[in-house]
Amino acid sequence: MPGYKGHLVGGVVVYTAMRYLLSGFSPSICTSFEWLAVCLVGSLFPDVDIKSKGQKIFYRILFGLSLFLLYNGNMLFLAWLGIAGLIPLVVGHRGVFHRMWFLSLLLLFSLFIVKLYAPGFVSIFFFDALFFFVGIISHIWLDMGFKGLFRA
Repeated sequence: MPGYKGHLVGGVVVYTAMRYLLSGFSPSICTSFEWLAVCLVGSLFPDVDIKSKGQKIFYRILFGLSLFLLYNGNMLFLAWLGIAGLIPLVVGHRGVFHRMWFLSLLLLFSLFIVKLYAPGFVSIFFFDALFFFVGIISHIWLDMGFKGLFRA
């Protein structure tokens, strides 16, 4: 069970592997850094249910997004975001945030919301979600081994 630095190294490794697999794409330098950033955040995300660097980053992003939604007057999304922010506080460690089925459904639901409300951003979100997901995979693999990826 590595600490956050070990998970970040795992995130860099899977980012590098994904960039190699997607070598046919020629993203800008900015997009490459974006993919690296979301991969690193994904590599820390499963520990959002305990006091950790991942949780700190998660709540800082949530806070910034909340301010953005408040500024734009989008109270419905702000309410849903507030509810989503409570989930890590009421689940146990290595519970749903270490389950591939839950994390997959979470990303698919997020993709559905983006497709519904911001269809122009679907391709951007898809690649960000892909790199976020491989970051998640690296975290679970480092925590639980290969078998941990497939447990229910």
